[in-house]
Amino acid sequence: MKTPSTELFKLIKSLTKTEKRYFTRRSENYRNDKSNQYYQLFKLIDNQLIYDEDLAKKTLIDLGIAEHFTALKFQLTERILESLHLFHQKQSIAEIIKKELGFVRILITKSQFSIANKRIEKAGKLISEYDLIEFLPESFRLKRHLINRQFYKNITEKDLAELHQQEKIAIEQLQNI
Repeated sequence: MKTPSTELFKLIKSLTKTEKRYFTRRSENYRNDKSNQYYQLFKLIDNQLIYDEDLAKKTLIDLGIAEHFTALKFQLTERILESLHLFHQKQSIAEIIKKELGFVRILITKSQFSIANKRIEKAGKLISEYDLIEFLPESFRLKRHLINRQFYKNITEKDLAELHQQEKIAIEQLQNI
């Protein structure tokens, strides 16, 4: 018989109180939903001092929800990771920049160029302020795409030359790193 994996147990035990509270809040949205079986498994495992998969299965069987225990463990792992991603996304400048650049992509697709211009500028300020030059190539690519989609409206040769020069400097910085 295969030994039960303790990876999920270790993941749950590695969560801080704040991360657990965040996960719990997100899970509350599904409390009345049958798909919230993973949350019951979370509470069960979190309350264990030493991982006992047989006890977890038995408890879930008693609750009438342990039909697909392996799938439930996988679903719980995915939900924890999604929750951690969202939790840390709010605290990471790099993640905020990625989100801003993603917004710009969407806004360009929706032809919302005015808003896209504001968001690309906001991302550019964050990139400069925190010296996160690894985001510069994507930022410049989106700026060029935005200019192109606007058919070079309200852009001068001087503006294009300045953008090209900024790109050149950024590439040199990246090569030095």
